[in-house]
Amino acid sequence: MKYTKLGNTNIEVSRICVGCMSYGKPSEDFHLWTLNQEETTKMIQHALDLGVNFFDTANGYSHGTSEEFLGKALKDLGVARVAEVAERLGVTMTEVALAWLLKRGVAAPIVGATKVPHFNDAVRALDLDLSDEDAAYLEEPYKVHEVVGAL
Repeated sequence: MKYTKLGNTNIEVSRICVGCMSYGKPSEDFHLWTLNQEETTKMIQHALDLGVNFFDTANGYSHGTSEEFLGKALKDLGVARVAEVAERLGVTMTEVALAWLLKRGVAAPIVGATKVPHFNDAVRALDLDLSDEDAAYLEEPYKVHEVVGAL
């Protein structure tokens, strides 16, 4: 896989982004051809195996079930390290995720909130300084793969 920087950040993303409209519960008023959870997980696993670490989804895809299927696939595939770090540090997963973005150079992550505690978590993330070891642990599943077969 080849990688590039995401915008002006230091976050490396794969040059291929998986569009997740194909995943989620089929419905008459959206798409009937979407993949079920088991098939979604297989596809996400294969993408991760290829080095893809960039996924696009939206709450409109399959009426939001695309996001649910992607989240479950990632969790089932062992990409739930944020929860482990959060538990060890005694903070929320939101704080860890935002602290990681800040550590990687994102100047001002966009925070969508539907409850007051969401903003509280976001503000506390500003004071959470993840260690290099924690950041490496969070990023470990997303290791860059060697280029194979390039001339």
